[in-house]
Amino acid sequence: MYKRVCLVGQVILIVEDEKGPFAQQLQAALERVGAETMLAPTPARARDRASRFDFSAAAIYADGVVRSVELRRLLKELGSMPALLYGAEPPPYGWFRDARFLVTSKPSHTGAIVEAVTRLLSAPARPPTLNFSLSGR
Repeated sequence: MYKRVCLVGQVILIVEDEKGPFAQQLQAALERVGAETMLAPTPARARDRASRFDFSAAAIYADGVVRSVELRRLLKELGSMPALLYGAEPPPYGWFRDARFLVTSKPSHTGAIVEAVTRLLSAPARPPTLNFSLSGR
């Protein structure tokens, strides 16, 4: 399904609060390329899971929570862990300095998220001044 995408040995935290099948579709897409995954419905739940498990990266649906204190706390606690925020619009400039952002119409783009997580995990260390990057719609 995805060209040259392999996430074997990677453990991905998915933070997805939307009702409906998308979270399970994203989880299945990541698992098809070898990743282990864990879902968290809120940033607070994700913080709890991140304190108990060792994740390789996080994929976080940011629409609706982008301005929340809980999301900022989660990203702070994730520290240097690669984080991909995804949603319809990028977050306010400067709030999420160390995270990448993927603009996507969520329901039809699990492949774009899987590929973005793969690139995130294979990218060299990011400079501290990078705020976020936009990928195709």
